[in-house]
Amino acid sequence: MKVLFLGFAIPDQMMALVSSLDRNQPQIAAHKLQWNLVSGIEAASGLLVDLVSAVAVSDYPNCPRLLFGYTKFRHREGAHDVLMPYINIIILKHITRLLSALVLLSSWFLRNRTCRNKLVLVYGMHSPFVLATLITAQFFGGKVVVIIPDLPTYTDFGIRRGIVRRVTKPIDAYFQSKLIRKVTGLVVLTKYIAEDLAPHLPSVVMEGAISLSYTSGGADNGDSALVPRSSEKVILYAGALVKEYGVDLLLNAFALISEENYRLWVCGKGIMERQVEEAAARDSRIKYWGFLWENDLVLRMQQATVLVHPRHSGSLFVRYSFPSKLLEYMRSGRPVVSTALSGIPEEYYDYLYVLSDESPQGLASLLREVCSKPPEELDRFGRRSKEFVEREKNHIRQGQRVYEFLKTLQ
Repeated sequence: MKVLFLGFAIPDQMMALVSSLDRNQPQIAAHKLQWNLVSGIEAASGLLVDLVSAVAVSDYPNCPRLLFGYTKFRHREGAHDVLMPYINIIILKHITRLLSALVLLSSWFLRNRTCRNKLVLVYGMHSPFVLATLITAQFFGGKVVVIIPDLPTYTDFGIRRGIVRRVTKPIDAYFQSKLIRKVTGLVVLTKYIAEDLAPHLPSVVMEGAISLSYTSGGADNGDSALVPRSSEKVILYAGALVKEYGVDLLLNAFALISEENYRLWVCGKGIMERQVEEAAARDSRIKYWGFLWENDLVLRMQQATVLVHPRHSGSLFVRYSFPSKLLEYMRSGRPVVSTALSGIPEEYYDYLYVLSDESPQGLASLLREVCSKPPEELDRFGRRSKEFVEREKNHIRQGQRVYEFLKTLQ
């Protein structure tokens, strides 16, 4: 079997450049998931996966770079990996990505023409990629499997869109829903994506994957005032700063906690940055860290008493998304408070403190309850969560599940 991964998996060193260019938050979770899947499939199967990737950035002028060029790279010895060229202007971006994908996919199919079993894994319902893959797979002979981490209709939280985007996005979403019904199979992060989008297609649920190589946290910056004292109760939130992810709920809940030894640490970027900064200006117990790269974020998580995931369970989009941040939280070894979301499999709830009352009063009460537990009990709870995700959700185990599914499609 020959496998090509078509998506947005770029070299790690490019992510810092993307972050500096893009006004919107960089797609760190998607970046990690794609690489974990590629490395997991390779480790589980012994295959060498080739990559055709596009740099994922916002449209000009949110990202000031107009042109991304053709670049070769190699994630492993023997792999054929390329970054596709495209023009970063709305509409032109779709057209140029489609043309690039057609050329690069055709080249890959021709290079592997002697192999009988050829399969393209497409990350996301990006219509230029899905259309190009369907066309070339039909012409050259091959299977098409789409990895759907969430539905595009629900991925623009906190991002300001111009009138062209607001007009074209529903049209593109309709086109995507038609294209997806023509592929060979699906890899989905929640069962509801497959059930509601294309119930007739074979599919496998793979809600996420963590790498077995793990940083233990970055070096502290030397400011002892930023290291919590043993008497302090540190509540940490990391993720997009948008209302849909429960940031407003968290700020309102923390305002109800009057004890001076409580701290709220907020990490991330998004449309609610100003509200978080204003809350920090009013309350010296709140620290806004801004966007942190992995080493520094892991350090802050490991210093926290509890990590909080307050995403509203009543939102329609949670049916179609698994919160990747949950895996990072649990991997840190600290206890996690989370709402109960339909996209989270039942097996996770034995390893979470579940918020049933999604009001500021309810969240404040649960955070107090958890933070009042003996440190040894919280450490044990966090270790159990860490062991669970490292054992059951590591990239090799998840890659094996995807690979076994791909074999059934041959």
